[in-house]
Amino acid sequence: MVSSLTRNTLTELGIGKNDAKRRKNMFALGLLSRISHLPVGGTAQFLRGKFANEPDIRMPTSAPFSSAQRR
Repeated sequence: MVSSLTRNTLTELGIGKNDAKRRKNMFALGLLSRISHLPVGGTAQFLRGKFANEPDIRMPTSAPFSSAQRR
């Protein structure tokens, strides 16, 4: 289930299936944060900072996390 939700989210953004499989943990983290009502600002800020110089990696990494927050 997590794999297919992540894959659907990222294929809408034009990310390939193999890259989507690598990002399923970020989707799970976002989903658990939402279910547990945990604040996500710190995690989102960490991701922006960690991949600030690599925008081609930042978007596919943070998109599943953000998507899980909206589900």
